Amino acid sequence: MADTESMPELTFEMYIMMLSSSAMLYLGKIANPTTGKTERNLDLAKFHIDILRMLKEKTKGNISPAEATLLGSTVTNLELNYVDEKSRPADVKDDAPPAGGSPST
Repeated sequence: MADTESMPELTFEMYIMMLSSSAMLYLGKIANPTTGKTERNLDLAKFHIDILRMLKEKTKGNISPAEATLLGSTVTNLELNYVDEKSRPADVKDDAPPAGGSPST
């Protein structure tokens, strides 16, 4: 069993941020900490966004205004990033040169 004294206290805000980080990882917006590579899995990203949407709906009126603001802005940010990634071809990376162009040196 893990030493609970070394683990931070789990808060609702931390849970939101954990789900958000997972969604950003699956959107390919942040590198996988294990491999150091960005990977994109839009199905898993959508799954994590849907969990946050469900939490937003189910906790309405039961969380503090600060928690509601964090949850709402997190969901909105992830939804916008999801739409952005969904509209991109699967093989396009942010650091790739534009189609027909060459990388600047």
